[in-house]
Amino acid sequence: GDVVKRKQSRRRLVIQMPSNGGQECPVVLEEERDCDVPKVCPGFRWKTHKWRKCQLVPWFLRKDTLGAQETCGPGLQTRAVSCRQLDGTQADIRECLKSAKAMPAITQRCQLPCQDDCQLTNWSKFSSCTADCVGVRTRKRALIGRSKKKDKCKNTQMYPLSETQYCPCDKYNAQPVGKWSDCILPEGGRAESTAGMKVQGDIKECGQGYRYQAMVCYDQDNRLVETSRCNSHAIIT
Repeated sequence: GDVVKRKQSRRRLVIQMPSNGGQECPVVLEEERDCDVPKVCPGFRWKTHKWRKCQLVPWFLRKDTLGAQETCGPGLQTRAVSCRQLDGTQADIRECLKSAKAMPAITQRCQLPCQDDCQLTNWSKFSSCTADCVGVRTRKRALIGRSKKKDKCKNTQMYPLSETQYCPCDKYNAQPVGKWSDCILPEGGRAESTAGMKVQGDIKECGQGYRYQAMVCYDQDNRLVETSRCNSHAIIT
């Protein structure tokens, strides 16, 4: 069937009839037109696929002379990369080369463990800090498979299973600067202003008051930083 075309319309009203021999009001009080077909704006993105098994770099590429085929050591692994439209459908790879970000890597180095190697899991993420500056955080890993039974693998000097480090810290130091202010007395209880002037009789001239001094904040390299970093206000009493 035919594609149904969307339409848009607008109307207007006559709010003043002609007088004194003026022209007749316009007859067209409603207009209609076809809607613009929105232009398709295809976006393209790279999709990466699983890394394939680690392949050994052939021995003859690593040594001048041909030797026995090795079964462990440094290798390479590859993966497929394809181009997709934003809705996930396959697109020509040239579209991504033209308009997507840089193509993701399709090879990476890998290691095929030898029988004598100790195998460990990857490090975990660091734990959260117990406290800034004075706190510590740790990360862990574990031995895998046969490595658990080998004495050399159990040597935690060679193969540590946990790492601890001090938490990151930015030490800040508050220092007073300049002179103390004059002593400032709190205002009298019922001091009211009359046309912007204080009533003289209610202003105290002696007693308990406050004086102020400005503070500045330095970081660990003695550079000035925002006062708020010292967890204090710009002035102290």
